[in-house]
Amino acid sequence: MPVNPMPVNAQPSQFQPRVSSMPVAHRIPAVATSDFCEKPADGGELAGAIGVRITDEARRDDEPEPEGDAKLEIWPSLYARIADPLGEVLAEYAALGVSHLHLDLMDGHAVPARSWPITEVRQIRNQFAGFLEVHVMTHESARIACQLDDMGVDRIIVHPHLLAHASLPELEHARWGIAVQLTDLLDTENLAIVASYCEAADKLLFMSVAPGVAGERFCPAVYQQIERARQQGLCHGKEICVDGGIGPAQLRSLEQDGVHCVVVGRQYPRVVAMLQGLE
Repeated sequence: MPVNPMPVNAQPSQFQPRVSSMPVAHRIPAVATSDFCEKPADGGELAGAIGVRITDEARRDDEPEPEGDAKLEIWPSLYARIADPLGEVLAEYAALGVSHLHLDLMDGHAVPARSWPITEVRQIRNQFAGFLEVHVMTHESARIACQLDDMGVDRIIVHPHLLAHASLPELEHARWGIAVQLTDLLDTENLAIVASYCEAADKLLFMSVAPGVAGERFCPAVYQQIERARQQGLCHGKEICVDGGIGPAQLRSLEQDGVHCVVVGRQYPRVVAMLQGLE
């Protein structure tokens, strides 16, 4: 079923949530995170200015050995600042020494929310010299990925369900990442869909909230998703990242679970302030 592409000339003010006309099979399935209980926070000590040390005990046998002094990297989510002037936000991150940036690209079809249009990604790429990762939550994800690759994006994360069984195209510059939803690995069919795309990726992004829904609390079911992925061999040689509702209370348990990086939205200033206070 043909669908209209994301309007490349749209302005941010046009990006308002609306009911999707996309077939349900090609949309990201919804998940009620309120059905799960919050995992108790661990009040243990954290170390590092912009990251937390990953202990050898927490790392699994099927994960790559990190080089040097490994840290749990904290990646700021640019979407959390969508209401602020883009140039000012990028300047602020540069002043903070941010070297990795995560951007959600949403069209209001695959998920309820909308982000900046794809044309803004070029401005972000031109102003941000560090590693730029874009999480694509749009229809025609493969086509959008090729455009992002042409813009010089460093990694493109896609949802298998939005690819409609299409093969991942060859990219000139960017790496592939695969997003894993809270319900993606709960049955054999969905697990097979995710697994079919994992070989091409160097990163698995585990969602700890429902994609495209702002303000949700961290869902501890993500720990079971990560463990299931490890049991199925999907994590071998891949960077493991968690995204959604993460604040200071979750960092210790994520560190202990062997996660390599986390994406932090509105909580980013609190997380950085806390870590800098522990130097």
